[in-house]
Amino acid sequence: MSCTSLNSIDTKSNNYIGKLLFGYKDDFASFNININLSKNNSIIQINKLFYGNVLNIKAYRNQDIFISPLNYTELIKIPNLINKNFHDWITNCLLKEKFEIVKIEDDFSFKLTCNKNEGKTFYKIRFQEYLLEGYIIKKK
Repeated sequence: MSCTSLNSIDTKSNNYIGKLLFGYKDDFASFNININLSKNNSIIQINKLFYGNVLNIKAYRNQDIFISPLNYTELIKIPNLINKNFHDWITNCLLKEKFEIVKIEDDFSFKLTCNKNEGKTFYKIRFQEYLLEGYIIKKK
């Protein structure tokens, strides 16, 4: 990550809103997503109309991801490589014009791609049999 991208979130946090399509095998559901991004952490809230917050993810620089409610953590085992780098990857995704990370290990595969177009960041995450894709817009 470049110093300029870190400096842009040094003293404040940036807020983003968007849409998320979550897929597992052949089942798909759409959600709203809110992201609060600061230099050392990111908070991702996934919610659905009439249900409220469905999932909260807190990612800290070089630390494990915290997911609540906790029963989601038991469903999806997140590899250490993703755990430790998730905040930096999300930061790069939101601040760079294009970003891609591909990690394939013996027991997992992970791919994150991000592209900016007309003020929106379009993203796609593939992890095992899961697919998350959508767009995010920076709140003014």
